[in-house]
Amino acid sequence: MKLTDSIAFKFSAASGAALAVTVLLLTTVGALNVRHQAVDEFEQSSHARIVQADESLDVSFKEVEQNLTYLTQTAQLKAADQSVTDYLNHGGQMTPDKNGEIEKTIFALLKQFGDTHPNMRYLDIGTHWGGYVQWPIESLNGEHYDPRVRPWYQLAMTAPDRVVRPAP
Repeated sequence: MKLTDSIAFKFSAASGAALAVTVLLLTTVGALNVRHQAVDEFEQSSHARIVQADESLDVSFKEVEQNLTYLTQTAQLKAADQSVTDYLNHGGQMTPDKNGEIEKTIFALLKQFGDTHPNMRYLDIGTHWGGYVQWPIESLNGEHYDPRVRPWYQLAMTAPDRVVRPAP
């Protein structure tokens, strides 16, 4: 009689196979559970970080909005009148720091604000007469510049009493 024909061998082989299948099944189920749990934790962690980043951006935008609201309420900006230089018929280098007193005062305020808010790249105002003051000083491209036809000006005129932002 051969060893492979014995009942003990067959029983041991069947038990070994059953044990191997059970171990394989438990290992697979365990690995899938660990993977599923890791994915869930990653999703929750990612969601929490996204919410935190979103809230941080909201706070930053609100701070900028509050700062700009303050700026728009200053006497210097409210004093803007027809004396503010317009570039409707000419381009070239802007000279707000050398023009009339109101314009110099507005430019000084924009410069001070820009210098103390390093994340601000540009600050500019346009008047309904076509006057324009920008910080920092740059040359205007082209033969003329009319702020009244710019999207930022037109959007601002839809809500003149508050700070508005264009859609992203």
